[in-house]
Amino acid sequence: MRNAHMPLWFFGLCLSAEAQQRTVTLFDRLCEDWLLEAQPAPIAHRLHVTLFPIRPCTHPAQGDVADACAAADSIGFAPFDISFDRAINRHGTHIALTADKPCDALLAFQQTLHIALRLAGVPTVRGWTFDPHVTLRYRENILVDQPVPPVTWRVDEFVLIKSQQGKTIHNYRRKWSLGGADAGLTVAA
Repeated sequence: MRNAHMPLWFFGLCLSAEAQQRTVTLFDRLCEDWLLEAQPAPIAHRLHVTLFPIRPCTHPAQGDVADACAAADSIGFAPFDISFDRAINRHGTHIALTADKPCDALLAFQQTLHIALRLAGVPTVRGWTFDPHVTLRYRENILVDQPVPPVTWRVDEFVLIKSQQGKTIHNYRRKWSLGGADAGLTVAA
């Protein structure tokens, strides 16, 4: 979230410890293949998929954060598997992992979160669209679009992250566990 116009509070999915390690190893291999400097490598614990930004400003009102947390409390969703199998340069600004085929469960979960936030009155971020990916490194203008060995993990929680603008620091403010196999895909009324 380095762009000054992007929100600093957002919901996300963190990679499992094993997926974090596989992603860093994959990044090292890609740097060799593309003749890039391996540094700076991605910081494993910061790797995530952004689900939804809370607000398009750097300091959301405290009520917005509380409303967003209440909306997240209302979600019932079963854990699901996610996989990213393609390395790309997104918008000419950063290297990311994405998927050739969208993960239906991920799309459904993100939409469930979006609906819950709207029902709770959390401000919508104008112009933001969900584009599932894991950013590996910013400020790369190399043209990249190739299949890679899949990085797969089981999603069993989501988090609220406060990102420190320009410092690439992520503070995990709260976590929510996804329900068991019988959890529905609906938002509680």
